[in-house]
Amino acid sequence: MTRTAHDSARPWRGIMVATTLPFHEDGTVDYDAYAQHVRWLLDNGCDGVVPNGSLGEYQTLTAEERAKVVTTAVEAAGDGARVMPGVAAYGSAESRRWAEQAAEAGAGSVLLLPPNAYRADHDAVRAHYAEVAKAGLRSSPTTTRSTPRSTSSPHCSPSCTRPATSSPSRSSPATSAAPTRSPNSPPASTC
Repeated sequence: MTRTAHDSARPWRGIMVATTLPFHEDGTVDYDAYAQHVRWLLDNGCDGVVPNGSLGEYQTLTAEERAKVVTTAVEAAGDGARVMPGVAAYGSAESRRWAEQAAEAGAGSVLLLPPNAYRADHDAVRAHYAEVAKAGLRSSPTTTRSTPRSTSSPHCSPSCTRPATSSPSRSSPATSAAPTRSPNSPPASTC
């Protein structure tokens, strides 16, 4: 399988797979198996991986484990541009810290859900995206994702993030993509 070279104008494209996270029998993360899984996915046609997404059990990990999952994925991919870690958290400040960690680890972009501790309205979702954008992710654009049933928040249309991403203090704005939806998801609502 031929890999497509990274294009900074299009940091994500194609198939970005939300990865599952393997564990040892004792409940510890199996980082070696995870690295092999990431390499296998990329070697077999996937354009990138999404560690710490909904399938990665990020909610159950310690801070050290969650950070190591991202660094393991970046190292295994050999090109951080092909890694889009989920940075969802209960609040904006924590999501911002995870976005900063992802950028420091060399990830090419991040995946951000609305705040997931409460049902957020339009203004709260915009404020959440604005706070995470303060991470200064010049090299790690942000993709927004909505799963209304699990986050209890409606997804804002891409225009929802414009005020958050047009800050004059940032030279390269974060970017919003259309929400990811499974065939069984309800229609995305707008703010």
